[in-house]
Amino acid sequence: MIWDSEALERDCRISLIGRRLENSDPLRLFWVGSGIVLTAKLKELTARIEADWSEQSPWMSVMIDGEPVARFPLRRGLHTYALLTGMDPGVAHRVSLIRDIQPMENDERLLVRLHSLELEGELLEQATRSRIEFVGDSLTSGEGLAGPESAAEWKTVWMSGTRTYAAQVCAMLEAEGEWVSQSGWGIVTDWIQECSHTLPAIYDQVCALHKAGCEVYDFASHPVDAVVINLGTNDLNALNSLPLEERPQREQEIVTTVHSFLEHVRKVRPGVPILWVCGMCGDGLNALLERAVTEAARAMADDSVAFLALPACGPEEQGSLGHPGWLSHRRCAERIAAWLKERIEKPAAL
Repeated sequence: MIWDSEALERDCRISLIGRRLENSDPLRLFWVGSGIVLTAKLKELTARIEADWSEQSPWMSVMIDGEPVARFPLRRGLHTYALLTGMDPGVAHRVSLIRDIQPMENDERLLVRLHSLELEGELLEQATRSRIEFVGDSLTSGEGLAGPESAAEWKTVWMSGTRTYAAQVCAMLEAEGEWVSQSGWGIVTDWIQECSHTLPAIYDQVCALHKAGCEVYDFASHPVDAVVINLGTNDLNALNSLPLEERPQREQEIVTTVHSFLEHVRKVRPGVPILWVCGMCGDGLNALLERAVTEAARAMADDSVAFLALPACGPEEQGSLGHPGWLSHRRCAERIAAWLKERIEKPAAL
């Protein structure tokens, strides 16, 4: 069986994951975690993927039943990639093909397009799953989750979205994820005081980091069952670099923006749990964020909005690029999944 990108959009047995342009041909994958999911008894699976970039290659990953089994860089141009071969066609598996790195803000050429998919085997119906939206920074994008702890070059080879806390939460809850995340960005500034690099500023667009993705996202057509926001780590770094006398004003800006962002998320994501988390890289901003989220929830009279402190990464849990590794993400995923498990009522209609 062969599907071009238009057929992928139409076949309800194949789930399209991640923010995307409607009726795009070929299917463009903007964010880490974007791609397709299917359930099949298969022998082989191949894909035609187009890619381009200026300096750093994008990577893709293949997952089986929620676990990564292959990761590979893309070549420039349109090529056929063998995703799975020699599988047992008598055994059903849930297979995901996802973009494994975030957008690169300074690379206007960067693109990943899925042109077609070919499967040798039997495609099966999928059970409807909950969907969780994750909004965050490098911790959500997967920076530091590939390679040895000694790896220090800021390269895509050391980034992987398949083992983040967000991916693990989805595996634990048998849910699908939708990512909006960018390394170094924050609530009111990025890690080096750039005020235009904030997630609230780009949340309403498909993917504002690329011209092709600047259209407004249709939230109503793509409902989710929960939202997890992991922001504050980069704001803490920027806050600590300010003179002491300027910090109270910045703290108030953070509180004000948390309020307005939560109000907006509630408007476009009505009725679902909204969980703000922070603390993987230290708890220096946790008290301020907890106060801000609690005040916002009270002002909105909304008890489904909450803050959750995450355990800080220990010395034995470090990954590459000076970031938390898989074990740290695992501990955080367990805490988030436990909070969400009792609050996600039913899968959103697709």
